[in-house]
Amino acid sequence: MIQKAWSEYYQTFNIKWTRGIPLSKYILKPHSLNDEANFYMVTGVYNRIPKLLYFGMVFQQDVKTRLCQKDHKGKWDNLKGKFKNHELCVSIGCIVKSSRSRKNDRMIKSIEKLLIFCNDNEHFVNSKSTSDILFPGQAEIINQGNYKPLHKNCLWGAFVK
Repeated sequence: MIQKAWSEYYQTFNIKWTRGIPLSKYILKPHSLNDEANFYMVTGVYNRIPKLLYFGMVFQQDVKTRLCQKDHKGKWDNLKGKFKNHELCVSIGCIVKSSRSRKNDRMIKSIEKLLIFCNDNEHFVNSKSTSDILFPGQAEIINQGNYKPLHKNCLWGAFVK
């Protein structure tokens, strides 16, 4: 069993994910949690198997607005061309439990970078650097709900066995 090395610097975040909704449908009618979401992932689904293609975060903005911005529209067109047989779907994630009392931009960015770092694959188009993850000590992200193809747990820092 893996244990914390420094419990005073340990942070944990539980993120609940929604079922994927086709991107074109999401733009027309966003999920009811659209305004509460902190993260979103875009997957390419083929034969009911999702491939993680893009991961993003929002802070003081909703997911639908972010998905419709100019810089993202080009990404979706490129992905549609590259993965012609796949349906692009959007899942949103909300922090439902946190060892920190308040969400802030730095925390959301750090969680995003850790999720990108832990779930990197050959299809991923994120260009963000993950070298500046900002967690002091240790962090654990526990994904819940419809989190596939993400890993259930993501750990950062020193742990002992």
